[in-house]
Amino acid sequence: PMHRLLQGDVGAGKTLVAVSAMLTAVQGGHQAALMAPTEVLAEQHATGVRRLLSDVTVPDPGNLFGDRPLRVELLTNRVTGADRRDVLAGLADGSVDIAIGTHALIQEGVDFSSLGVVVVIDAPDLPARLLFNEAGVFASSALNASAASVAPFSGSFKLMTPICENRIKRTRAVKNGPPQ
Repeated sequence: PMHRLLQGDVGAGKTLVAVSAMLTAVQGGHQAALMAPTEVLAEQHATGVRRLLSDVTVPDPGNLFGDRPLRVELLTNRVTGADRRDVLAGLADGSVDIAIGTHALIQEGVDFSSLGVVVVIDAPDLPARLLFNEAGVFASSALNASAASVAPFSGSFKLMTPICENRIKRTRAVKNGPPQ
């Protein structure tokens, strides 16, 4: 897995870069998750991404026409009942391509079929240990995933730093000292 921090001013295109990375994962047959710090921000991103990707299709060998519309779903604590069950089933069977939500994405019972990329939108107060285990694997998935933090300021670097530091320490131990 790789970890990236994308930093820029408001309107610089950070979200567009994140959407591009998520589409790359989907094109490779995986799913993508975008986690926002608030329900309002998650809802805004879900609306914007759905609008942006409304005409995008993905290959579907089980479909007579060979493809299907890209499926973008919102998962927050406001999504309940049958809607929540539908989203969770879609994540588990792979029919949801992009999940956008809050910390609800990392709660127990949320399983991704094949998570390829995780985008975390600025949450400097959210401990990285809630998102990733010691190996740097997204907490709600048994699969390794690339992670990116999309942030308007460097506070988000705090989120990714423990993961990166852990990897650097392991790399240095293997190489028997820091690189020259």
